[in-house]
Amino acid sequence: MMRLAVAAGVFLAVGLGMATLMAALVLDDLRTRTTLESARSYSSMLTVFRDYYTKVVVGAANRNGVPISTDYHRVEGAVPPPATMTIEMGLWMSDLIRPGSFRFYSDYPFRGRENGGPQSDFEAEALRILGDGTKESYFRVDPDQGAGAPVLRFAKPIAMGAGCVACHNSHPDSPRHDWKIGDVRGVQVVSLGMPPLVPSLDEYLDRDLRTLAPMMGLGGGILLIALLLLLLMRRLRRALDLADRRNTALAAAQVQAEQAADAKSRIMANVSHELRTPMNAIMGFSELMSAEALGPFQNPKYREYAGNVHGSAQRLMAIIDNMITLADLDDGNVRLQREAVDVLGEIRRAAAMVRPDADAAGILLEIDRDAPWPVLVMDRRSLRQILGNLIGNAAKHAGSGVRVVMSASIDRESVRISVTDDGVGIADADIHRIMQPFESVADPAFANADGIGVGLAVARQLAAIHSGEVSIRPRPGGGLIATLILPATCLAGVPQEHSDAARTAMA
Repeated sequence: MMRLAVAAGVFLAVGLGMATLMAALVLDDLRTRTTLESARSYSSMLTVFRDYYTKVVVGAANRNGVPISTDYHRVEGAVPPPATMTIEMGLWMSDLIRPGSFRFYSDYPFRGRENGGPQSDFEAEALRILGDGTKESYFRVDPDQGAGAPVLRFAKPIAMGAGCVACHNSHPDSPRHDWKIGDVRGVQVVSLGMPPLVPSLDEYLDRDLRTLAPMMGLGGGILLIALLLLLLMRRLRRALDLADRRNTALAAAQVQAEQAADAKSRIMANVSHELRTPMNAIMGFSELMSAEALGPFQNPKYREYAGNVHGSAQRLMAIIDNMITLADLDDGNVRLQREAVDVLGEIRRAAAMVRPDADAAGILLEIDRDAPWPVLVMDRRSLRQILGNLIGNAAKHAGSGVRVVMSASIDRESVRISVTDDGVGIADADIHRIMQPFESVADPAFANADGIGVGLAVARQLAAIHSGEVSIRPRPGGGLIATLILPATCLAGVPQEHSDAARTAMA
């Protein structure tokens, strides 16, 4: 009987011990899943916040002339750019949610950002795994390092959009200027301390397996622990359900924000498309009237009026085209048809479009015919729009009685198409601002200039998707130099009459 009782006790103890061990393993899995869902929720919250801040707050700041600067603490009335705001939001959340930390870093941090690159082996590993954009996330559980519990680290890649590419490729503090849409510009990491298991059970799990034998003799204690574990499992399951609901709500909020932004872009594109059809009709009929295709006017004033209507329609059509292109860039719907394009021919065409208004304002348009005008392989419509916007901007803002000179240069690394004026120029503080959509020069001297402030922004983003950039800088002695810079890989050749100048430039 005694032996049977001992055997039964040992069997019960072993059974309870195994049940406890299995329960502990299940609990540890639930703990990992719960913490991972919390990390995903916080990461989604940061993403929703950054998207909202970029599309709503920064958009409103651009429209209302509020400066956007990484040094916004010292620039009066300024707001931070999205990346800076996300970094500081992460620091604030790190102080608020403990134990936890939130990091936004890149292997190409802006100059002046301390600790902007990877600061640990996990961050370096996450950047390596997520850097090619093929994985949506990566996480790892690091063992207890004296903080009282293991730490779960969750990483998510941050990809470049069209607006991000245009800004990073033109910003003076950016360490890299060849970003493309879809490139991973950095990684967002959420690190959370995992909730501890029952202390005695944590100790039990960390011991060598040889210590299990004496533990099995504590049948009553093990049974009590098992009951406690079951209670904790129920609570953790409820917490996991709550995390799932919260994650679903955050995902729905993100979808709603994206749908609102898409709706705005669609409305803008649809309105512009609807305006294009009647504008084409106005341009066609006014051109026929100017040419007196159906007979001469009895009053010559009518010919002048028809010319004025045609010129105004052309300007309005350029604005409509810029609005449609801007909407397509925001949606990532720009389709490029690369072909060999004679740049000199496109320069002449763009200058001819601007010349009537330039002549009326006393502005002299000149083309440097001795320059090495290239033939480029790129999208013809994009180049036409970039050149038209740069020349048109110079003619509108240079002032009356000035010269606007168009020239080209070629070296081993790049092709440069420049539009230089000797006008009044603009303040250095306005140069970066006018490259943003719906921005214009604050100087009262340009208050009556045509346009809605999208031409330079469209030119900059179109250049960016061709791996190029648009640079605007002051001209020594007064005026501005606007330059389209494209990589030498776009060069298809130089016409024979310009080949000597090109060879000299590249020597």
